[in-house]
Amino acid sequence: MGAYISSDFAQGGRDPKPLLFQVGSREMLLDDSVRAAALAEAAGVPVQLEIWHRLPHVFQAMAILPQARAATGSIVEFIRRHAGWEADHSSTAL
Repeated sequence: MGAYISSDFAQGGRDPKPLLFQVGSREMLLDDSVRAAALAEAAGVPVQLEIWHRLPHVFQAMAILPQARAATGSIVEFIRRHAGWEADHSSTAL
């Protein structure tokens, strides 16, 4: 059951899916995110860890912040890169 609720318990499959961690440096889960990213990477999982300077928990939801918009853009690029999607510039929705 643990592998379904925490990447700390995952055993890594034959085709591990890439993980993106975005965390603020003032985030209450900073240490957990860094540790989970390190464990996943050690297990052979492709990992992208982004630590955003001086930002709090769930900063991505604060659309007024330029960093939140940049983080959202990073999420979109991560998904496009790993899902094999082409950039669609016809839509402005984000």
